[in-house]
Amino acid sequence: LRIASCQINTRVGALDANVEAILAALRVAEEAGCDLAVLPELAITGYPPEDLLLRPAFVEQAREARKRLGIQRINHDSEPCVRCCHQARSSR
Repeated sequence: LRIASCQINTRVGALDANVEAILAALRVAEEAGCDLAVLPELAITGYPPEDLLLRPAFVEQAREARKRLGIQRINHDSEPCVRCCHQARSSR
């Protein structure tokens, strides 16, 4: 089992640039013959997103960005597993 530890520089709120950095890292992992690629926490949104997560439009844009990554595989046997922020229901 070959695992790629993808260390990428992300920018808070720069969803398109972060997705491109993720895709580039996944291409490198694929070229190296890796079976699994691990990315930093909150790679799509950038870390820490702080107040951006309070904006429903930003959360929806992040979910759309995640969908673009959801179909990316590093090899024909791999399954993508991409997680992202989501709007929580209020407990009030």
